[in-house]
Amino acid sequence: MKKIRYIGIGVVFICSFLLTSCHQEENIDTEWDQQTVWEKEQIGEHITADFSLTESYENSMKMYECDRENVDLSEEKLIEVKENFFSQDGSEYAITEVDNSGFPSMSLETQDGTFLSMDSDNITGWTKEGDLYNDFIGLGAGVADKLKGQDFSETELSFMSREDAESLVREKLGELLTDLVKIYDICLEACPVDYFEELFHVFSDSEKQFMKESTVSHKWSEADELYIAKIIFACDGIPVEDETYAGQSVGMTVSGAEIYIHSTGIISVSVHGLYPVKDEKEVEILSCGEVLHQSVKTKYDNIIMQEDLVFTSANLQYEIISDPMDGKWYLTPVWKFSVQSDNNQMTDYVHVNAYTGEILE
Repeated sequence: MKKIRYIGIGVVFICSFLLTSCHQEENIDTEWDQQTVWEKEQIGEHITADFSLTESYENSMKMYECDRENVDLSEEKLIEVKENFFSQDGSEYAITEVDNSGFPSMSLETQDGTFLSMDSDNITGWTKEGDLYNDFIGLGAGVADKLKGQDFSETELSFMSREDAESLVREKLGELLTDLVKIYDICLEACPVDYFEELFHVFSDSEKQFMKESTVSHKWSEADELYIAKIIFACDGIPVEDETYAGQSVGMTVSGAEIYIHSTGIISVSVHGLYPVKDEKEVEILSCGEVLHQSVKTKYDNIIMQEDLVFTSANLQYEIISDPMDGKWYLTPVWKFSVQSDNNQMTDYVHVNAYTGEILE
């Protein structure tokens, strides 16, 4: 089988994004250029940097152009993906092809209730067992928020060890990933009987109205236990953003995957796109210090602020962002800063294009 290099991409949120260059001012002190530790250094009147970089980075990285138009959406590919993730269902199936205004998709449905869909951005599917969980996982404020204080991150389930579950995830995703894109991290959450019993205690009646009656009345047992694996991808060893943000000046999309592992096998899978790489180029990137003292400082010096902000961490990552000038999407180096304010305990984020210095918002 011919192998193509792919990049993991997610659902597209289209906004306009303007690429502008960031030029270093003349006669500026650049001692902070390679600085890795900030001890409450004042960046601007209301901006403080207080963090350490945990890794050193090269001053150049690659940018990749992503080719949405040449994703393999053939029947052969659809069947291959079905056999990879849902081989336990050997029943007859029907395939449907849809061309929605130039955005084609393929779907497969078996007699035993397995469903699989592929388009240029996503692979999504589940078995009849997985359909039960799709009905409520992530509903409302989300499972994680509803079960605060309930930590199942180290729990072992009787049907499979955590080690074997992680190995299964790596094996199945290995059929899709390439030398360019690898698994950066796997967060494996165990869902024992206690998990579901506690969960349904905290769901409100209004939330339960959106569920099937069979889900609400379901009697949970050990047979329902599963692992949920959340996967972050990496390109060239650098993680790719796995959470979306949207604003008026940036179009971006995410990468990643989520897989449910049950005693019957994999019962649900969601992989956020797999684009072929059309082109790549080496680019010089701005250091963390340059971004802080130029892009960040300039932005906040030009607005009236009612509170002080503390930048508490910085990470260099890849993000998929669009260029409205040519209509293309690029895997682009981005500095991601965690930010906290005096009046808000919640953590916010500032994303800065490491190539152009543009703040993405």
